[in-house]
Amino acid sequence: MSILAVIVAAVVFAFNYPSTSGEWSAWAAWAQAIASVAAISWAGRQGLVLLKRQRDAQKKAATEVAVGILRSVHSHLLRVGRSRWWDGERLRQVAIGKNFFRVEYLDPIEKMLDQVNLEHLDNQKAIEIMVTARAKIWRIRELLTWIIENGHKIEARVDGAERFESQAKAIERQVRELRNCFNQLIQIMNSYEPMPMVDS
Repeated sequence: MSILAVIVAAVVFAFNYPSTSGEWSAWAAWAQAIASVAAISWAGRQGLVLLKRQRDAQKKAATEVAVGILRSVHSHLLRVGRSRWWDGERLRQVAIGKNFFRVEYLDPIEKMLDQVNLEHLDNQKAIEIMVTARAKIWRIRELLTWIIENGHKIEARVDGAERFESQAKAIERQVRELRNCFNQLIQIMNSYEPMPMVDS
């Protein structure tokens, strides 16, 4: 718009070239007014660009925090899962109390997820991913609670070993799907434009 105003002013000036000092003064006032409007327009546009960059930086930073937390959560659950929850025999040991594990050990993991402020993500897909991750933790808690509460009954059943194995696989699947959440969140994080480097 400011470029168009300058072009129009130049065309008008070319066809109405001033001949007296009064006309030159009038033209100078008009030129100053047009230049002021152009400068204000440019400053406003620059302000909007800066505001968008700041918002993008905040969204990217919030997504980076979420990625870091989800990475830690997945890594921790993978370690615990490999030592306690799968295969079925390890889970049986937990269920009958020979390999000690309490479901409350998942509480700190849920608290880690609480550190992600969904409002700061400002991306519907990222929010859905974090809600899905929370649902995976709840599902792991449900599966573990059920197996621990019913461990001795399941062990007494003819198909007890198969039940422990199927529960172990169900828990492992939830942990694997958490990894998928993590990978999707990384894609969102990488979709933000890199912030330009500013020399100080």
